[in-house]
Amino acid sequence: MMYGRGFIGSGCFGYGLSSGWTWLIGIGIILIITAVIYFAVRKSKKTASNYNALESLKMKYSQGEITEEEYKKRKSILEEK
Repeated sequence: MMYGRGFIGSGCFGYGLSSGWTWLIGIGIILIITAVIYFAVRKSKKTASNYNALESLKMKYSQGEITEEEYKKRKSILEEK
């Protein structure tokens, strides 16, 4: 029967929704979601930055500002990052 604590108060193991474990699990889930979003945004910014740098490098090479050897060297450095 549901006397006393009621339906919400008789949750898992009799602790209810206000137990310390429930709060810790909730905070942990929020932290994990925040970390995933942070690293996804960080990676996309880094990728965009590398793309812009490669485009700039291609323009310098096509305009004759740098040699083919210098182009290949700089490109390999950018692709490593």
